[in-house]
Amino acid sequence: ARLPAFFTERVRNLALENVSGSTAHLDTLLAQFPHVTRLTIDGYVSAQQSLPRALHRLPRLTDLALLNIGLDIDDNLLDGLASVDGLQSLDLGSNRMGMVTHAPGALRSLRRLDLNDTQLSQWPTWVNDLLPLEMLDLSDNQLTALPDFVLANLDSGFPITSIQLFNNPISDQTYLRARASSDSQHSYTFAMDV
Repeated sequence: ARLPAFFTERVRNLALENVSGSTAHLDTLLAQFPHVTRLTIDGYVSAQQSLPRALHRLPRLTDLALLNIGLDIDDNLLDGLASVDGLQSLDLGSNRMGMVTHAPGALRSLRRLDLNDTQLSQWPTWVNDLLPLEMLDLSDNQLTALPDFVLANLDSGFPITSIQLFNNPISDQTYLRARASSDSQHSYTFAMDV
């Protein structure tokens, strides 16, 4: 059953929880909400790697959260998401980090990227191509160190990127360097556990 147009045309923020069904089913559902700018899908039973195709139905989409959907974050998924024009915020929290070799150029419009609880054990080098971001959330992972260029925190003239690192086993040396560098207010600031 379709919802009345007077209702679906007014929806700007859509949150779906514990979704099931195919990408085609999701595509049919999202087609009813062409004015959505913010979409959150939290939990997706048997999500398919083709999921980004359903997002093309949302031409105004700027904020996307695909949380705990059971997909690998890999080159194919990011390439699919890059085809969604105008994304400014992307939250892929509580998914599995797969093999990512590059950040698609179309994702450079992002201002915020959340990769919390994605089983990261080292800095995701592909993110370097997306910097600067207003916010990069790498919380709830297994990071122990940060790259030297981040810790050097040289003044690049770019806007400051805030990097969240809560609940990571950051080494004492990295913690001290990040704290000292964060005080400089150059390119990066850090939010970490004490």
